[in-house]
Amino acid sequence: MTEEQMVQRDWADVVLAGEADPAVLTRAVRRGTLVRLARGVYSGRTAQDPEDVARACWLRVVAAVLPGATVVGPAAELLARRAAAGLPVEPLPAEIAVLDVLHDRRTTLRLPGVVVRSAPGPRPGRTLALPRGIAVERVAGAAEPATGTGQRSGAPRTAPVQAAGPLPRLSAAAQAVGLELVRGGPATRPELSARLGLSKPTVSVAVAELERAGLALQRTSRSGATGRSAAVYAVAPNAGWTLGIDLGNAQVRLAARGIAGDRLGERRATLRQAGSVDRLLEVTAHALAELRAGLVAAGPLLAVAVALPKPVRADHRLTGREGPSLGGLAPEELLARLGVPAGVPVLAENNVNCAVLAETGHGVAAGRQDVVFVQVGERIGAGVVVGGVLVHGARGGAGEVADLPFPWADDRAPQELGAERHVGAAALVARLPGRPAAGDLRAQVDALLARAEAGDAVAVAAVRDHAREVARVVTALVAVLDPEVVVLGGPVGEHPLVVRWVRAELAGLSGHTEVVPSALGGAATVEGAAALAARHLVGELFPASRRASGNREPGLTDGSVPLR
Repeated sequence: MTEEQMVQRDWADVVLAGEADPAVLTRAVRRGTLVRLARGVYSGRTAQDPEDVARACWLRVVAAVLPGATVVGPAAELLARRAAAGLPVEPLPAEIAVLDVLHDRRTTLRLPGVVVRSAPGPRPGRTLALPRGIAVERVAGAAEPATGTGQRSGAPRTAPVQAAGPLPRLSAAAQAVGLELVRGGPATRPELSARLGLSKPTVSVAVAELERAGLALQRTSRSGATGRSAAVYAVAPNAGWTLGIDLGNAQVRLAARGIAGDRLGERRATLRQAGSVDRLLEVTAHALAELRAGLVAAGPLLAVAVALPKPVRADHRLTGREGPSLGGLAPEELLARLGVPAGVPVLAENNVNCAVLAETGHGVAAGRQDVVFVQVGERIGAGVVVGGVLVHGARGGAGEVADLPFPWADDRAPQELGAERHVGAAALVARLPGRPAAGDLRAQVDALLARAEAGDAVAVAAVRDHAREVARVVTALVAVLDPEVVVLGGPVGEHPLVVRWVRAELAGLSGHTEVVPSALGGAATVEGAAALAARHLVGELFPASRRASGNREPGLTDGSVPLR
């Protein structure tokens, strides 16, 4: 066979450098009959995307380059579960971007979209055999056959993910590059150099440092104007994740986010009735365990923020007025029963403060510097951002409008939580003559608002009168804080009729302030908690950025209470 015939021949799915003359391999790549997957590794699947080829052939590549290797680490559980269930392990699942393997040879194989890292080490005691002589660590619970329904009974097992461990200490250049990948998304080294004003050699060193720390990897390549291909780097999908928890009186919501803010998973549960702290925390711990079990490939849980319906101070117990489910418990007591892994930092924050963080971060008030979020539901509360900074007050009680003295009258003394009783959901239902609708308070409120939407004159009058009272609370906040915009949230506050009549009433009392409904609705609190956890982690990973911003970003203030 001539050299030209060798170049044009049909190549195998996986071709190693030693299998053909280097000149032939080079010419085949140039002719388009062969594609380079990594140093010394090629494929004849030229019609497919290189990452698809790498994932489809990963076992053959690993077996050829690292014969007898054992897959360990975060990817092992997912592969072991698939193998035990009789599912194929090729192509490599999209959730896996890094394969850690044990082998006598220490090397890093950079395939498109997948990095294979090998290092010597003791072989695990329990393994599952994969095709081509490769094994995978058999972690606890990973080898159970799937049931007929695909559902597991009982509480989920805590996933045996890698421990968070101490965060890496990065150089200033690596911090700058890492932060840019988090905020600006995937980029080539020339793009990072131009964005940050750093030299290309400095960026290359920084990228290598981030790769060694497991925070970044090469995802693909991109052709530039000169036709040359440039590597594109991104935050590693297994670099870790953060969690926001909205722990309410009768419901809980959890939102998992990657370091770059990508949505990884959510859980939501509602109790049939409020009152059981044990049941609430049991449901929350179960939901967290489910998330951890499903996010093995995302790496370790690195930070948690919990939103609580109270002014948050580490030395204050919940009083019981926040709802029977949480009465009498200090934040650290709640934490101890949530099942958060040891060593993971946890922040506690007020629930309405979290809501205003979400709305100013990526909601209806994004980019605004002076914002008040007023939540009107079963209870009332406010979250305040002034000059772009979340305001907590000296004792964490800023925005506790439920404590406003009410009524103001010569013949009546103010009552404790009088303002909340006057504009809370129970007061709205009480404005309707006759017996309330069947169901719990939320169902009664929904029924009343539905009647008002349908034009029922009695319901319309009740909602309009209630909205006027809400507007007077809002006016008090506007008089003190002078915000650019007031965001109305909660099941009552964000309703279109309530927003309309609050606007109308406020226009006659303080006409310069914009009033808008929440864009995030019932998810505002958990979205804010998730953002708070992510910002905390970014500040810990890239502390130079926090110092440069003067800690002025909402969520990075000192008022959020670190529980550990």
